[in-house]
Amino acid sequence: FVGRDTDELRIALGAATRPAAVMRHDAKVVAGHPLAPVEVALCDIAAREAGVPLYDWLGGPQRLDIPVSEYFAYRPGVETTPVDVARYCARMAEAHGARRFEGKVAVRPLHEDVVLVEAVRAAIGPDCALRLDANMGWSEATAARALELLEPFAIENLEEPVAGLDALARLR
Repeated sequence: FVGRDTDELRIALGAATRPAAVMRHDAKVVAGHPLAPVEVALCDIAAREAGVPLYDWLGGPQRLDIPVSEYFAYRPGVETTPVDVARYCARMAEAHGARRFEGKVAVRPLHEDVVLVEAVRAAIGPDCALRLDANMGWSEATAARALELLEPFAIENLEEPVAGLDALARLR
């Protein structure tokens, strides 16, 4: 890359065929495009050469405020029960004005996830966003049942309930 024109390199990388993402044995997804960081760096260089911030070079700001989600999960020795986790969320809402919460599910049996979500929803109230991430930890049948059981708690989104795009399509 040294000595080559940044626009030329950026265009070449942008046109390159990217390998498909693959599922690993542990259900994690691997995106196999090792040159993506180089492409991002080239965009940054192009913006610097143009004398503008990267966000302007990319077309201008899309928003001025970016909402942050408060993360919750069981933590050994700290929050070990649904009530502990719910109290943590309530403290974050009170102390920091947190309005969005995303938490980990599918690490315990589904009935325990439902108890957790019910407790968190009660602690943060109906006006806070509640999102969940199952990290592909459920079977299709369990995910379908989870969606039914969690519906009363106004979940904004459920990230990665199952592994794979085909399973997501069937679940949908």
